[in-house]
Amino acid sequence: MFVFLLKQLPIGLILGVVIIAAGLQFIGVDLIGMGSDLLLDLLGVPDWSGDWLGSLL
Repeated sequence: MFVFLLKQLPIGLILGVVIIAAGLQFIGVDLIGMGSDLLLDLLGVPDWSGDWLGSLL
């Protein structure tokens, strides 16, 4: 079943997206960081990276 699922994946598209993301990461565009920040925002997790004391007050 696993082999069947692997055959259904569009390998070319996935490889293209990975190459584009790696290229953007190389020039300084942090897609993984932006994606994880977006996911945490959607889940309602508070952002502790900034002024954490000010956010507690």
